[in-house]
Amino acid sequence: MKAFLFTVLILLCTIPSFSQDSLQFTPCYYVGSSFNVLLLRNISPGQIVTINPPNGSLFGDITFSNSRYKSVSVAPFIGKELNAKTMIGIQSTYTSAEFIQRDVINIVPFEIGDLTSNIHLLRASLFLRYKLISAFSFTPFIEPSINYGFLTQKNQFLDVIDSREVAHYAQVMINFGLLYKINEHFNISLRANGINLVNGYVQTKGIDQKDYFKGSMTRVTISGLFLGFEYKL
Repeated sequence: MKAFLFTVLILLCTIPSFSQDSLQFTPCYYVGSSFNVLLLRNISPGQIVTINPPNGSLFGDITFSNSRYKSVSVAPFIGKELNAKTMIGIQSTYTSAEFIQRDVINIVPFEIGDLTSNIHLLRASLFLRYKLISAFSFTPFIEPSINYGFLTQKNQFLDVIDSREVAHYAQVMINFGLLYKINEHFNISLRANGINLVNGYVQTKGIDQKDYFKGSMTRVTISGLFLGFEYKL
């Protein structure tokens, strides 16, 4: 609740007061999309759901050495200008990812093999973008958003499906980005995840128990960069 109220406050503070000029402003619509592709070795970017051992097995330590992670994300959106600096919009994000940990030791029964997790994420977002001062066709912006996410994760050991997990979560994000104006209709965008507050639960298929989680994160990394385009209608 505190995270929700904090985001609403940010949204309200970023909407400037309407002057005589803003009353004469003709709003335009924007459509576009952004993309993110990750190929990582011996490291994981971190997921809403952690990599859990299969049911009924006891694993030795799982580290990120000798591991591989790859993912593809696409995030289309549609937005409407409120004034020359502010736009409100809706966005959907789909991510497909695979994490492979090589040579995992299963103690009972004793086996050595690969642990694979296939992850699919679908997230719906309501966002507000506020543009800062423009210079040389570049315009930085701040973009708070309220999100709802649904994630599924399938875990396999030695090519046998051992567990399936589902997560539902609410998320508050404050992203930062940069626009580059190509012409009157096209922009190129670069967006980075900044502040991230999340609250939700994860449930393993076949088990009634729900494990609730919440957390916060403040970081800007290459793994969180989205490159995109937008078109002014």
